[in-house]
Parts: sequence; C-alpha cells; structure tokens
Amino acid sequence: MVMNPVRKDFRRIAILNRGEAALRFLRAAREYEHARGVKLEPVVLYTDEDASAPWVRLGDDAIALGPAMRVNAAGLRVSAYTDHDFILEQLQRAKCEAVWPGWGFVSEDAVFVARLEAAGIVFLGPPSGAMKRLGDKIEARHLAITTDMPLAPWLIPNPDDAPEVLAAKAASIGYPMMVKASGAGGGRGIRRVDVP
Repeated sequence: MVMNPVRKDFRRIAILNRGEAALRFLRAAREYEHARGVKLEPVVLYTDEDASAPWVRLGDDAIALGPAMRVNAAGLRVSAYTDHDFILEQLQRAKCEAVWPGWGFVSEDAVFVARLEAAGIVFLGPPSGAMKRLGDKIEARHLAITTDMPLAPWLIPNPDDAPEVLAAKAASIGYPMMVKASGAGGGRGIRRVDVP
C-alpha cells in the first residue's frame, strides 16, 4: 500500500467532536502552542443545541452544523457529525487543513478518513488503510497472528453448522467464552457465553 506523506505544516484544525472531547483538544492545542511557539487555529464544529456551550466560544473559529440530527444525501437520518458529504463541504469551506475526531462519531470511520485523505485534509489519527484492517476483528486477528502475538483460542463459526457441531467446536475452546461480531466496536456486539 502506498501512503501519502502526512503534511506537518497545518495550523487550521477542525474539532469534529463536542463537550469534554472538544475541551480537551482545545487545552492541548494551547499547551502545544506554548511549548512549540506556533499558532494553531482550532475550528470548533457545533450543532444548534450546543451554540452557547463554553467549548464553542474557546475555538478560534466555529462552524454551525445546524440541528444535531439531519437527513443526509442518501435520505438517512444521521448525526450532523457523521454526515460525510456535509462535514467535508464545511471543512473545505472553512479551509480546515486537519481534523481531530476525538472519540465516537467518525473517529473509527475508515470511509470518512479515506475521503479526507482524498481531499488533502490530514486526519489526526490512524490512516484509513490501517483503520479498515483493524476495524474488522477477523482481519485484525489474522494480522496479529502474523506477528506471533500470543492470542486466546478462537474459531469462526460456519453459519451452516448444526447447533451440536457449534457446541462441540465451542467445547474445544472452553467456557466461558466471548462471542464477538467481526465489525462491531466499542463493546457493541460482544456477549459472554458461560454454558453450551
């Protein structure tokens, strides 16, 4: 995979998060400025509900996103912070050179990060290729195996297996065990199983 070199000269950084996450970044940016003697321009993105929030006033610039929930170009109801087309348009209009995602929203969204990369906007986090590889738990496990990392026993169930075949496979690993969806993150899609 060929990676584009990451620009290191950016100053105008969009904060694509809210509340505590935004405040933490704003504090860190001010500390960075003081320590490095450079001037950053944090740009806060906010929804109508947060218009008077303290973190909105602390940025060098602010972009109003409108209502917290919106209908995107595909006709789906989404958070204003996760509407890729709308956010990308706002970032380009505001001449943002980089994006800090905090946690949640688009912080683990490989598709969004790829779109930023294509637009020449730096994502302050993992590149889209790494995110895509590690976002799929099966792919991430295969990657870990290639590094000889010690791993707990596992299996990928065959959806055509009869219940007794699945039970035998599970017994070969032992209980308790965790069942995890390959694409879920943040603790979603995980269940503890104590008995067959």
